[in-house]
Amino acid sequence: YGSSLYMDGTADYVNAYSAALASAFNGTEGTLMAWAKVSDASIWTDGNYHHILKFNSTDGNQVSLRKDQPDNQLQYQYRANGGTPSCSYPSISTTDWFQVAITWSDTDNEVRHYINGVNILTDTMTDTWSGAINSARSVIGSYDTSPSSVWSGWIDEVKIYNFALTSDQVKVEYNQGSTNVFGSTGTDSSGNPTWSSANEYCPPGQGSACTPPVFHASLDENSNPSIANIAGTTTNGSATNSTRTPGKIGTALHFNGTSSRVEF
Repeated sequence: YGSSLYMDGTADYVNAYSAALASAFNGTEGTLMAWAKVSDASIWTDGNYHHILKFNSTDGNQVSLRKDQPDNQLQYQYRANGGTPSCSYPSISTTDWFQVAITWSDTDNEVRHYINGVNILTDTMTDTWSGAINSARSVIGSYDTSPSSVWSGWIDEVKIYNFALTSDQVKVEYNQGSTNVFGSTGTDSSGNPTWSSANEYCPPGQGSACTPPVFHASLDENSNPSIANIAGTTTNGSATNSTRTPGKIGTALHFNGTSSRVEF
């Protein structure tokens, strides 16, 4: 259900930057996650980088999720203040949808990496992030707005939280994306079932006030050109020269590889 973005691996990307998102993005406490799918199995063995998500203020302050150069390998990276980056390199070769997530917390002094809801690495934070994300490298499906090291395939349900989700909360995000939801979409602060949009991001039974992500582009609109940031931290975006196609959840955008783009 819903929609996703298809990127052809040549020049397609989404510039997610806005002043509002730069203000909301928290480099010291946060979560970055997305669903992705390669266009075909050869992408895993082509020897190139392919970025799913990339956000940074400088090269010394960045968080990214990408396909690495070695065969059948992802790379998760969080780096703060030019210190030693927190990296992991899980093996992968699937042509099905998969979910990637990375959380960071200066308060807890840790960075956690997840694939399909499973915590694959817990690392110690060595330094503290500085600076706001910049307009050239706050990107979905590319390393930067050049573009370069672009994704080839589909991307869906991109979410940025300005706090670190717990392992249980990441599992809920994965489970909600991998299956249909037949019950309520969340619980209220008292733990009661709720279908309210204000509580849809809350893990069932979480028993506290719900804090939504600061950026959420579900890409579920049924007509061009409007693209909504459901989190409300930016104005609606606009899609140019793209068409709708079925996605992992709902519909997607097909980019033509020459002039398609989305701007917020």
